[in-house]
Amino acid sequence: IQKDQILTHTPKCVEASNNTSCKVSALWIYPVKSMGGFSTHQWAYTSTGFKYDRQWAVVDSRGIVVTQKKVTAMARIQAKLDLEATTLRLKCYIKENNPEASSEFALRLTPQTIADEKHCYCANGKKWIDEGDSVAEWLSMWLNCNCRLVRQPMQAVGNHGTNLRNGSCNIGKRRTFANTIDSVLLVNEASVTAVNIKLRAQQHVGDQALSPVASLALGQISSSRFRPNVVLS
Repeated sequence: IQKDQILTHTPKCVEASNNTSCKVSALWIYPVKSMGGFSTHQWAYTSTGFKYDRQWAVVDSRGIVVTQKKVTAMARIQAKLDLEATTLRLKCYIKENNPEASSEFALRLTPQTIADEKHCYCANGKKWIDEGDSVAEWLSMWLNCNCRLVRQPMQAVGNHGTNLRNGSCNIGKRRTFANTIDSVLLVNEASVTAVNIKLRAQQHVGDQALSPVASLALGQISSSRFRPNVVLS
């Protein structure tokens, strides 16, 4: 899928409009669940979704997946894939809006599988690939908690993966740490615009203006707020 690509098979979310086609205005990939992602002009799309999207996650000492809801510092870390160098790059912005005040960690992508017990992380009856002590120490320092970086294996889930929409089995469906059954998160710019129009309409209640703090809370939002993979226009 490429940026500016015209989709002739319109997704259901925009079928209600008069348009018979829509354009991809942005593509985003989030390698690590709940961390910042990166925009790209094009990315490989397979039968199981965007390659490497939400393939990694941070887990705590109990093996529970950590998100921004519990560890807000994750919002300061951006994850980006360099496929030519086969590297996952993590960048922590120490000071907000200052890209020079940052710390980086480069993780070389390796072909380990859960069959290799040396690199296997087991918790709560699940098996993930452990990415090692070095990145675990780096993350633990910046997130101020004891944690590790794990990766879902690329092999198929098997016959027990079920599509809730039609009851069919997702045989061969790749496992990720995404929250939804569908592996691609999509946002329509028209819907975001409609939300912003309603927010602006609520900035005045009756004859009294809202406080500066409340007005800021109702300020304009962008499509990136929803962490989509695909933004349509």
